[in-house]
Amino acid sequence: MVTRLQRRPRRPPGLKTGAIVVLLCLAACGGGHSPTAPASPLPQIAGSWSGTFGLGFFGLRASMRLAQADDGTVQGLLLIFPNDVNIVGTVSATSFSFHSVGNCLTVNGTLALTQEAGSVTQMSGTTSQDFAPCGAPSGHPQVGHLSMFR
Repeated sequence: MVTRLQRRPRRPPGLKTGAIVVLLCLAACGGGHSPTAPASPLPQIAGSWSGTFGLGFFGLRASMRLAQADDGTVQGLLLIFPNDVNIVGTVSATSFSFHSVGNCLTVNGTLALTQEAGSVTQMSGTTSQDFAPCGAPSGHPQVGHLSMFR
């Protein structure tokens, strides 16, 4: 007795070729993940700074003591003679923006960073002080220029 060989069902013709193309693509592309450049680290501004807060024709002595986290958040103390103010803020590749916290004197500012040989050596920019929350009658913020140096 002769038995007939059973035929296997045929696969669609493009299935095998398609699977090979997908595998080759994945191998060439590294599994679909394209390489990314490492994030450049944020400038470090932690430490002690000294400088001036200029208002028109006169300037007041200023200083900062700052601590910085890896994510760019900054906290510290700003002294614009004779007031000490707690501040928080963030540093970016080119600037430091901050505001006061927990003080009746409110201070806000954005300082541009100057770097030499990869290190921040100066911060300067517009800063405002407002004594109105402390009960001062004028209620007008004092806008000046804060310049800080290491």
